[in-house]
Amino acid sequence: MPEFILNDKDTREFTQLPEIVQGFIEAMFFTECEGSIADDTFDPENGSQLPDEASWLEIHPDSLKRIVETVTAWRDEHAALLEQAYEAERKDVFLYDEIRAGNDLWYTSNGHGVGFWDRGFTDELGKALTAAAKEFGESCVFWETTDEDECTGIVYVD
Repeated sequence: MPEFILNDKDTREFTQLPEIVQGFIEAMFFTECEGSIADDTFDPENGSQLPDEASWLEIHPDSLKRIVETVTAWRDEHAALLEQAYEAERKDVFLYDEIRAGNDLWYTSNGHGVGFWDRGFTDELGKALTAAAKEFGESCVFWETTDEDECTGIVYVD
């Protein structure tokens, strides 16, 4: 499977977001982008929420503000659990950090079949983080076109 690379993630504005927020947004685009406007394969009626061309820069300012506020509040509330996760010895070789925690918050809270519970943590830690993510709740994403050719748009997150 090809590596997913978030459009425009190397911008200064994105790298200045809290790392857990960067991970949350990256996972959101990974799971919600499907199909391209350019080759006419984007079809929101078929379950695609965002076109492949969508960028984090197109997140509506109110939605971005809400993401930053809710994700950082969740991080702060569960700081002790997250610290255990960052320090845990795990079987795989991947560094577990705030970006991966943001990925897992998105995946777990939205029921994507991967997340905190399968990262090689102790059962207790994995279950605690999973329960905390489920309390965070599911997020809904949708695309609204802003031109008649439907090539540009705004990303809303509820």
